[in-house]
Amino acid sequence: MGDYNAMVSTGCAAATANHLVVQITISRQSGGDVAERRKNIQAFTVDFVPKVKKALGCMA
Repeated sequence: MGDYNAMVSTGCAAATANHLVVQITISRQSGGDVAERRKNIQAFTVDFVPKVKKALGCMA
């Protein structure tokens, strides 16, 4: 987790992969409060990664 990015590595028991890595990066031109931006990045990541795992058929 950073001021402009987040990265998650998680297990994935799909037939094509045993791990899933998701990297999210936003523009460095994003202004505003750093704490608020980090909070928003974290909230997006926590919502997004499980959906990607489900779409890819990850069981772990």
